[in-house]
Amino acid sequence: MGSIHLRAHAKFAIYNLAILAFIGALLRYKIVFQLVWIDQKHLLHGHSHFAFTGWVTHALMLLIVYVLQEKLHQKGKHLNRLFTLNLICAYGMLISFAAQGYGVISITFSTLSIILGYWFAILIWPHTKSLKSTSAKILVRSALIFHSLSSIGAFTLAFMMATKTIHQNWYLAAVYFFLHFEYNGWFLLGLLGLYYEKILSHYRLPKTINKLPIILSLCVLPTYFLSTLWMSMPILVYFLVVFAAILQLLFWLKFIYFLRAIFSHLKNQTGAAIHTIFLLAGSALTIKLGLQAGSTIPQLSTWAFGFRPIVIGYLHLVLLGVISLSILAFLFHSELLQLSTKVKSGIIILVLGIIFNELLLLAQGVGAISMNVIAFSNELLILASLTMLIGASRIAKFG
Repeated sequence: MGSIHLRAHAKFAIYNLAILAFIGALLRYKIVFQLVWIDQKHLLHGHSHFAFTGWVTHALMLLIVYVLQEKLHQKGKHLNRLFTLNLICAYGMLISFAAQGYGVISITFSTLSIILGYWFAILIWPHTKSLKSTSAKILVRSALIFHSLSSIGAFTLAFMMATKTIHQNWYLAAVYFFLHFEYNGWFLLGLLGLYYEKILSHYRLPKTINKLPIILSLCVLPTYFLSTLWMSMPILVYFLVVFAAILQLLFWLKFIYFLRAIFSHLKNQTGAAIHTIFLLAGSALTIKLGLQAGSTIPQLSTWAFGFRPIVIGYLHLVLLGVISLSILAFLFHSELLQLSTKVKSGIIILVLGIIFNELLLLAQGVGAISMNVIAFSNELLILASLTMLIGASRIAKFG
């Protein structure tokens, strides 16, 4: 028994976003200027693990519990403990990865965070049947499955690091396995499930729109191989991957077309500011799915995975443009955070920083392809990261 401390953990989530922005700025600064006391690779590992656990997973678990809270009040004590342990693991990974990279302590915290993910899925699964939207039920359950499945990549990676038996192809396959099923399974499907439940459950949806959750869930498995096109694969598998990438894009475009028809209703329902954040996140997702479909072309795939700025730009497009903005919209729509005028200014600054960051990474990527160096691009990326830090800090302070 006991109440679930939703607002308190929502504040922790937004503080963690500000911490991430600070570390991101530090990493960008380190590329240009000397900071001998920082190991760039180790801090980068800490940054990415903290982003996944302390920001996205923490906030997403919180929002799912918020939607189901009427059915979960008897498990308040367990959920509060789970949220607290998840935060401990997040900070533990941030510090230990920054200090030692992959080692006993960091792998232990990483393993514990995965076990907490299993625990969360077991606690939540029986109560997902109470979701009003069947589509939301499909999406949230699929998200929980893929969150658990992604741990295969994490365990494989940790084993190779701990035993120092790293094979390049298997290393990359494990990294992309974890990233894919977190990004496209847990994060994306979980948030879309929340959108169906909190926003679209008020509308009578066409059959085509109700098919989108099934299509996206089924496409998660084959589209993993978009990340491994640099490895040889049977031609039938390749065609399945192409079909899945195009199919999910087409259904998403139909979904967008439907949302246009109820545009004014959605705006009135959520409020102009929150509606705008959802629009930005949806636009980023459209670009993401378009790039994913385009990567099925061998030459484009070579460019996508052969140049670091393009890879980083794509990952940031999804994590910042799609996932982080969606989480912010839901936190404010659920009133777990207060959307004041000062917070709105913070969101505007954060969005400008995200757009600036993406354009600079795109320019770096195009420059790398054409073998040209973009003057002062790294210095400008520091400015972009500082802009995001100011925006995130303002949201955390006044939210």
